[in-house]
Amino acid sequence: MWLLVSISTAGLFIAVCAQLQPIVNKPLIPIGGIFTVTCDANRFPPDSIPSHWNVITELILERIAGGGQREPIAVYRPFPIPGFSNVSKFIPTGRNWIVEASGGIASVDPPTNNKATIKIEWVVKDAQCSDAGIYSCCATYLQPEGGTEKFTKSQDVNASTEAPVLTLDPHNGKAPDVSTNTKGEIVKLKCTFEGPGGLVLSWLTGPSGGSKFVPYPTKEDIQSVTPRPTEQPVGCGEYESTLTFKVPAVDTVYMCVVKDGQEEASRKNFKILVKPETRNTGTALDQRLCGNLFLMEVLLWSTILKCHLV
Repeated sequence: MWLLVSISTAGLFIAVCAQLQPIVNKPLIPIGGIFTVTCDANRFPPDSIPSHWNVITELILERIAGGGQREPIAVYRPFPIPGFSNVSKFIPTGRNWIVEASGGIASVDPPTNNKATIKIEWVVKDAQCSDAGIYSCCATYLQPEGGTEKFTKSQDVNASTEAPVLTLDPHNGKAPDVSTNTKGEIVKLKCTFEGPGGLVLSWLTGPSGGSKFVPYPTKEDIQSVTPRPTEQPVGCGEYESTLTFKVPAVDTVYMCVVKDGQEEASRKNFKILVKPETRNTGTALDQRLCGNLFLMEVLLWSTILKCHLV
């Protein structure tokens, strides 16, 4: 992740890029789980800010949603203004969030160092698909020479995707991901999962025991349902795709793959074993040959008896 530092001085904007500490503790948000976002001076690389800039007058933590809309999470001004709270928290109703702002209390006149202690920490204990997006930490520094300048650190995070569930109809066998079916039998393999919007589902196939899988060749065999929004977690969609086909002559593996753009998010395999063909213990030809041999044996003994009688 890269830092974009914007400095505004008399209409002049300067962009500085450098590697830095992340503000979100994990790049992939676990649905229903916990993640933490931290906004403090340690997020910015030391060489991007003059060492004698020691006073931060404001910290802003916000989320940048689709379309560039900014959603504030917390605004912290350590120097109290009469009649106003020095921290504003924006916690939606019903969400299990903990937002804490601390440190940074210092003197402005004369200015004293507060950048080592000022911090906003946001803990989300009920992660939802809608929490995916870009998070921004913005610090406003007081320049000893006069005026202020802002430094911003942003990080893009995605919501995690549940592993697909594969079901086969008809399914013959006790294992959930293995079935034994008859060659030529028509089966339906269904792949379902939940995840954020914009995911793409595809089918791959290959021989059992092999390592090379290719896209399923017949698109007409695939029926996919447009993701339906779920009630919980908010922002997730229910995905479903059905593959209908005839069981081939050899054991085959089918794979449901979920991608987020070009990145693979999850996959699930299903193996179909082909039931051996039934073989008769004796054919009609075998039975006719046995009958002829018995008849020849009877005739032979009859001839021998006649010879003795004569």
